[in-house]
Amino acid sequence: MPDGMSFEAGAAAPLNYLTGLFALVRRARALAGETLLVHGAAGGVGTAAVQLGKALGLRTIAVAGDEAKREFALRCGADHAVLSHGRQGDGRPGDGWLAAVRDLVGERAVDIVLDPVGSDRMTDSLRSLAPEGRLLVLGFAGGEIPVVKVNRLLLGNTGVLGVASREFFERHPALVAELWGQLLELRQTGALADPPVEAYPFADARGALRAISDRRALGKVVLSRTGRAGSGRSSCRAPPGAGHDDHSPATPTYDHHSHLCGVT
Repeated sequence: MPDGMSFEAGAAAPLNYLTGLFALVRRARALAGETLLVHGAAGGVGTAAVQLGKALGLRTIAVAGDEAKREFALRCGADHAVLSHGRQGDGRPGDGWLAAVRDLVGERAVDIVLDPVGSDRMTDSLRSLAPEGRLLVLGFAGGEIPVVKVNRLLLGNTGVLGVASREFFERHPALVAELWGQLLELRQTGALADPPVEAYPFADARGALRAISDRRALGKVVLSRTGRAGSGRSSCRAPPGAGHDDHSPATPTYDHHSHLCGVT
């Protein structure tokens, strides 16, 4: 585990951040200066994407479900943050996240959309894409698997890309070490901050799961021997300075169904 990183952050880093880097660098072939839009930006995967987008030189727009999550995404490095529905951060009435994004960057100006939410956002995500834009599908936290009308892809010269990192890593294990090395380099240079986590004690695993299911969690939820019930919220922090000797990735316990990490 890298020097200076907490065990809780170390439990979160190899999961969401390797997935985020795989999505942006390997699948989307992101280039510095491109515009990235992140749905579910205050969750574990979304926070990783926001921080990595910042580190990779992307203009990053966060989409969040409420004002607290919107502000959290901004603290994590998003250049802009909008609400998924309702009124926007300045208090003005909103027509939804797509209208707010168009106000910021114009129509069809997003190069990459990273979506772990799914549900009813797919069509508007495609509408936001610039020519040769890429929509990354990471999951369906919204509960519904959307359907794509491929004529939209044809007419817009856009694409939808699946991101199943675990399956890919199992077939190409050497890529894990390569991506981990890139993460360590971004951290060493100060471009990438450590993951923000909410730590719960193992005895309060039920509370941790409830925070996830109620969509109250900010960042990654982890179980820790040092966590205190209901008190584990952590804000995004500045990246560490260069010069640490970084070693192998942490080896957390992980429940792929509940999205909980454990530090033992």
